[in-house]
Amino acid sequence: MTLRKYCSIFLKSSNIENDRLSEKRHLDNYTMKGKTGYIMKRLLVKGVLALTASTVFLPIVLTPKAYASSVAETASSPQELETLLQAHFTDRDSNFTVHYTGDANVIEQKVDDIQKDIQDKDAYLGFSLKGWEVRISGVEGDAELTFTVNYWDTKAQEDYVNERVQQILSQIIHPGMTDDEKEKAIHDYIVLHVAYDETETKYSPYNALAEGTTVCQGYSMLAYKMLTEAGIQNYMVDGQADGQNHGWNLVNIDGKWYHLDTTWDDPVPDRPGKVSYKYYNLTDDQIKHLNHTWVKNFPAAVSSYQADLANKIKNDPAHAAIYRDLGISLGYDENSLPISSIPPIPTSHSTPAALSAPAQSSISLPANSVIFKPGSTTYWQNGKQVQMDIAPFIKDDRVYVPVRFIAQSLGISSGDIQWDEKSNTVIIFSGSRVIQMKVGDKKLTVNGAEVSIPVPILRNKNDTNNRVMLPYRFIATALGAKVDWDPAAQEITVQLP
Repeated sequence: MTLRKYCSIFLKSSNIENDRLSEKRHLDNYTMKGKTGYIMKRLLVKGVLALTASTVFLPIVLTPKAYASSVAETASSPQELETLLQAHFTDRDSNFTVHYTGDANVIEQKVDDIQKDIQDKDAYLGFSLKGWEVRISGVEGDAELTFTVNYWDTKAQEDYVNERVQQILSQIIHPGMTDDEKEKAIHDYIVLHVAYDETETKYSPYNALAEGTTVCQGYSMLAYKMLTEAGIQNYMVDGQADGQNHGWNLVNIDGKWYHLDTTWDDPVPDRPGKVSYKYYNLTDDQIKHLNHTWVKNFPAAVSSYQADLANKIKNDPAHAAIYRDLGISLGYDENSLPISSIPPIPTSHSTPAALSAPAQSSISLPANSVIFKPGSTTYWQNGKQVQMDIAPFIKDDRVYVPVRFIAQSLGISSGDIQWDEKSNTVIIFSGSRVIQMKVGDKKLTVNGAEVSIPVPILRNKNDTNNRVMLPYRFIATALGAKVDWDPAAQEITVQLP
């Protein structure tokens, strides 16, 4: 049975705090006399995470006199204070003091608003906060605001996350990929490499990447960062699922919004290699039907992703095969995805005379590019013909190309293309990339990261002359090349990286 996965609301910090089950601001006021005259001191505690994380209220310790602290920075307005706080939060500073020269009474009222504003502007940063306390002391126009902040990670851990995300994206995101492809690659990587933390004690993307386990907050934060770094706008949604606190993402693909829940697409207990798409790119109504609710206003998600993919297949012939493959891999009915714009399947794999040795390409050939044609045993590279011992062919509406020849066309030497007969595996070394593909699998790996494909890798004497064959876009993009299909000319153009 698959267990439901939620985020706990609160962690226990101390007995006196356990009954604080709301995000209510706690404020204690008292006055005292000091050398500077009438001094006001206030202590307030704020739970900073709206929903998906466990908010820890710091223990309150009241002292009957002002405390000393070193003042390194000055703010004279709520806006200046917000800027300083954002910088300290980003650096994961745990203790710092701000000299405030503005209206202290206004600041007391604005502290909550400042925190909410920071989270609205940078949700990832806001959800990195675990809990915080601020003490305000001084006289009007000359106050000290001393902050104590707890985070879900350290600065060093966040630096690790940033570096690791860039490494992962360089492996799974390739030139020429559509945003649809990028989103799926990121979704699949997270689901395949992270397991839900059933102890519900690990909340950060650092836990997800370094330890391989986290709760929904870590899933949604990691998805947010990876999608953002890949150029895809998205929000972190703090809501509920089945009445329990939960977090997921809202993703903008080509101007339309969709709900994406990587947590609930990851089976519990963890099943290595298993990816679900039940919570992939849903509308508001679809995800509400699956018991997800939220209060905060987000852009409306009203467009069916399945219907949108069908429209892209119709309207974008150059990427029609990409969108159709993607839809099939998501489990959509093939009959719902039109195939009229996909190149027709030849009646045989023999080489048509008209294509056997073209005098010149039917389209202009960009510099550093290669052109393959289904049915032709030659390809064009920088204006020159190169002979192959097998022609690309179309099978099941996809154009298959020989892996060895497309790799060589991208400048990879024969010595860097290895075949392991025992395991039926091709290994390609291309700079810092290592690509592996096993005959019969519906996946390949790039530097250890799995990339799912909707069809198996072929090696059959009847079809491939004993060559390993793969739909062109998968191997080309894995090698960092940009790929386009011209359905009118029946040509594949591979732009060299």
